[in-house]
Amino acid sequence: MSMVGIKDLLVPKYYENKIRLGNKSDGGYVVSADHLTDRLISLGCDNLTKFEEDYLARVPDSSVVIYDGTSKCELSDKDDRVTFHNKNIYSISELDMSKPCMIQMDIEGCELDFFNDNHHKLDMVDQLVLEVHFHEEKYPQFPINGTISKWMDFFELLNSKFSLIHIHVNDNGIAQRRPLFFGVYDLLELTYVKRDDSLEKENRSFPLLGLDYPNGYNINPVIDWWL
Repeated sequence: MSMVGIKDLLVPKYYENKIRLGNKSDGGYVVSADHLTDRLISLGCDNLTKFEEDYLARVPDSSVVIYDGTSKCELSDKDDRVTFHNKNIYSISELDMSKPCMIQMDIEGCELDFFNDNHHKLDMVDQLVLEVHFHEEKYPQFPINGTISKWMDFFELLNSKFSLIHIHVNDNGIAQRRPLFFGVYDLLELTYVKRDDSLEKENRSFPLLGLDYPNGYNINPVIDWWL
């Protein structure tokens, strides 16, 4: 019997009603149109807020909370629906999860430990969009952020709470020649919705025409290990 690997924990479910929010490049994500809540928590923006702007256009009565300790946020200066905190968040325990929300996070390698505590807070998340960094950004070598067992625990936790509906390879990792992590590209953009066991396994390969675009280097590799 073969051992379970990272790919076995990254098996997307078929979900039809998906849209793209943000740029047709880095900073844009494919999400479920049915799981947009009236509160978005965005972790890491680098003052690039097209995703948040598109979100507010789709859900005008929503509020957006943005955290980033390394940049400013001009959107918060011109839109009263946006609150900006000039700080980095390293754990879900630091977030106000008093009401259902959607979380978008690009925290440059800190995601592995983000859900280490207060797992019950994930019950308040209707949709989770995150970028996964298996390796640190250090050229010419890319030290691994965590062991295979830690990453397996990470994805098993997410699978216990959510259903994975979309995967996209950020071609920045390919351009930087980051090594594969147990056969999986680094970086990955992942979209999860609240767990729904009625969803069937995805029957298509990614990227999806009209939804997925290269992040900046015109490299858009096909991934289909679940087929």
